[in-house]
Amino acid sequence: MKRIFTLLMTVIISTTVYAQMKKPSIIVIPSKQWMKAGGHTMQFNNQGMTENVPNYRSALESDPTLNQVLVKLSGVIRNRGFEVSMLEPMLDNLDKKMAAQNMDQDGIVQSPEDLLASTAKADLIVDLSYTINQRGPQKSVQFTLYAKDAGTGSLAGQVTGNTEPSSGSIPEEMSAALNLYMDNFQNDLMKYFEDIVNNGRSIRIDINITDNFDEDLYSDSYGDDDLMTLIEDYVWENTVGNNYNLQDATESMMVFTGTKIPLEFTDKKGRVKKLDAFNFGKNLARYLKDLGLSGTKAKTISLSAVKVNIANY
Repeated sequence: MKRIFTLLMTVIISTTVYAQMKKPSIIVIPSKQWMKAGGHTMQFNNQGMTENVPNYRSALESDPTLNQVLVKLSGVIRNRGFEVSMLEPMLDNLDKKMAAQNMDQDGIVQSPEDLLASTAKADLIVDLSYTINQRGPQKSVQFTLYAKDAGTGSLAGQVTGNTEPSSGSIPEEMSAALNLYMDNFQNDLMKYFEDIVNNGRSIRIDINITDNFDEDLYSDSYGDDDLMTLIEDYVWENTVGNNYNLQDATESMMVFTGTKIPLEFTDKKGRVKKLDAFNFGKNLARYLKDLGLSGTKAKTISLSAVKVNIANY
């Protein structure tokens, strides 16, 4: 009897902790496939290569139903306790970031999708695809929500649903249908989020020396060991479970992959902030500056990748 009671209490406590666990922040956006099918693309110059990428502003301005659908589906997800960012308010900041990187001389170019992810600061991105089927005066909708890690793109959850033929509005019918699937979808999202809370989020860190650094990574002028070892020690100390992979290293560069960082960090003023690859890189750059490498800077590659350029001017 005592064993059964203990088991029951364990289940109750585990369920309570799971229910009270902080939920991931989410942004719902139209998928690439949906955007391409609707002709909502634009050309993007990625370091000399022309790519067709989603044009979110065009889609929202030319398709009023899309914005209504995004609002309704975001509302369904928000009602489950998730923090949800809306696409439309992000577009002005997205345009500014696109313009700023066009003037950047560092050679790092981010796609609109990557810039949107870093602007929204969402933990998960939910891609929406839907098809409207007309049957006489009635319409039905088939839709898919594909949730992925905003940084790594890893699958966090997926749901496909259908609405019954109806003369009602598309957004209302889709939100009603999604409610039928939300329990399993929410559980998938929370399982994924629980994993990265416990084990960290994977990022990549590229370390490079610059022309303004007249030594190399084997230099022992900046601490009690050579610079390469000091950098690796910092990564070891600041990852979840000391989990990282030094994929490559030479006298002039280091590449860390599978580097598991916590979701949050406390800054010097005691404020708790979200930790992404760029913030991790900034903290590493600050550490190197304190060692005397005053010109060291971190540069965003994507939400899950950062470049740290070492300089001592």
